[in-house]
Amino acid sequence: MPYDNRDAAPDSTRPALLEHLLAQWRFIALACITALSLAAVAALVLPNKYTAVSRVVIDPPAGSDPRSATVVSPIYLESLRSYEFYATSDDLFLRAANKFGLRRGSEPIEKLKDSVLKVDIPRSTKVLEISVRWKEPKIAHALALYLAEETVRLSQSVGRAGEADLTSEFERQVAEARARLARADSAALVMAKKGSMDRMKQQLETDEQLRGKLKQFYLAEGESSDPSSRLLMERYRKQLDGLEGEIGALAKQLAEFAAANTAVEAERGAAQAALKTADTQLAEARLAQGYRGERLRMLDPGIVPERPSSPNVPLMFAVALLGALVLAAGWVLLAATPAASPRSLAYGTRNERGDEEEREGGRPAAWGTSPRERLRK
Repeated sequence: MPYDNRDAAPDSTRPALLEHLLAQWRFIALACITALSLAAVAALVLPNKYTAVSRVVIDPPAGSDPRSATVVSPIYLESLRSYEFYATSDDLFLRAANKFGLRRGSEPIEKLKDSVLKVDIPRSTKVLEISVRWKEPKIAHALALYLAEETVRLSQSVGRAGEADLTSEFERQVAEARARLARADSAALVMAKKGSMDRMKQQLETDEQLRGKLKQFYLAEGESSDPSSRLLMERYRKQLDGLEGEIGALAKQLAEFAAANTAVEAERGAAQAALKTADTQLAEARLAQGYRGERLRMLDPGIVPERPSSPNVPLMFAVALLGALVLAAGWVLLAATPAASPRSLAYGTRNERGDEEEREGGRPAAWGTSPRERLRK
């Protein structure tokens, strides 16, 4: 059957509940004292642990525009969280654990790292905080400082490795350009030993002039009626034929030499241009080393903690007291509430006896009894 709003307790019963709660102050006080005693025992039993913090600042690339340093986007700040993996490196923490003797027995290194190390970049900052929690304050500080210094070194080594890969590629290109230029110079030297193009051109011009003169002599003897002219013409003809062959061979040789020399000079010019470009790129890469990525440097090495960070005694007492008050008050109020049958609880109604008590007395008769008597009823 539906729940009847008339079954709700009237507002006049609230002072009665408060009076009943105040009447059971001894029970509530006993619960609070017990909870505080347990918290005190726990504070004495739990070992003290100290938290040391070292801070590393992430500087922007040295080659960046200083005016852009004031404009930092949330995406850039989020990308800086990748440096957290430098400080939380398993290999780095394992070396630190072995150095400071943190590991006991066969405890997994992952579990030890989760309980000891905490690395975080606070929101909207460029500061990497490395927190170490350990039972000895000096070891906690030394471990935090060691991890911070090794994080800076690891970042620098990774940056240098990337720059070395880039410069090694440019160095390889420079070496190839130098070898190419050396081959072009060797080819030019070979061409120079074969002869000079100017000398070959001068020889060709001389032969052509001689050929012209022989033709003039040949024509002049042909016009003469002297019997000896025929012999001279025959001699000139033989000289012209031989000279024509020499001129043709020399012209062919000059053309081949000119083509080969042009190819050698073009290859030498291309090799020189490639070498100049590679040298420029290598110089720029070497000049820009250390200016590309962010730079990590120590900001705050931290101090040896003087007060333990755990257990937090005030917080333990506050939680114990608050929990005891809530539970004790809830138990007292629950014990003071009129009993309900299973059927009435299932359908949200009260039994007829409770309704009669509310109509006649204004409040149940059980409210005037103690929790122990209420339970016996």
